[in-house]
Amino acid sequence: RTYTRASDVPSEHGDQIRMLREQHLWSLEPPSADGEVAAARSVHVLAESAGKVVGGAQFDPETDRVRQVVVDPAFRRHGIGSRIVGEVGVVARDHGRHELAVHAWESSVPFYRRAGFEPDGPPRNDSPVPWRRMTARLGE
Repeated sequence: RTYTRASDVPSEHGDQIRMLREQHLWSLEPPSADGEVAAARSVHVLAESAGKVVGGAQFDPETDRVRQVVVDPAFRRHGIGSRIVGEVGVVARDHGRHELAVHAWESSVPFYRRAGFEPDGPPRNDSPVPWRRMTARLGE
């Protein structure tokens, strides 16, 4: 499901995606104040299974970035992350964008390459988790 504002996400789904992010993202790299501001202005894409949120991501229309991509480990390797990132691409195109960026953790670079992203700069070590900027051209 896609929600155009953070405030549109039902509270139970918000709690579930927040828990996934706390366990699998924020435990490695805590969210910043800038990240909270970006989340508030972002479009949220959530994946559900049997009424439970099993993954999600955000599209920040101010920076043209996909952010906070996470999938419950029990549901990984089933294409859910790829579908989430694909849906973020649709949202970006709907916003008139032709390119999408991601600040990918180095361990996630192969996943983003499979999704059509290419490195756009060198690896960075200025946060707790090494990362690199990657971009993907969005089809018409």
